[in-house]
Amino acid sequence: MESTRDTGLECTTERRYFVSSLETDEEVFAHVVRSHWGIENRLHYMLDVIYREDACRVRKDYSPRTLGLIRKIALTIARSDKESKTSVRGRVQQMAWSEGYLESLLFHSDFASLAQTA
Repeated sequence: MESTRDTGLECTTERRYFVSSLETDEEVFAHVVRSHWGIENRLHYMLDVIYREDACRVRKDYSPRTLGLIRKIALTIARSDKESKTSVRGRVQQMAWSEGYLESLLFHSDFASLAQTA
């Protein structure tokens, strides 16, 4: 796959190779590749921006896995607030500062209804 990026100041072209058993046309393949980067941008970028996960120095035993799981749960809960116009980062801070807000998300939001059906 060849991708071109034009920043206005410079234009760079990058060639990437993929191994797949998927038999499809190039349009569907391009969509699959873009979807993969959507996961990177939507989850990992948010974890690093909001929680500074890449700078975390926790390295021993199960602690990194446990903290990662807690961060992802908190991010999912923060995203469940569809009424707030606040950024996800602001919602995470509000969840930490206000027990009432956190309780409303846990028990009276889309997240609560998803948790009950699971």
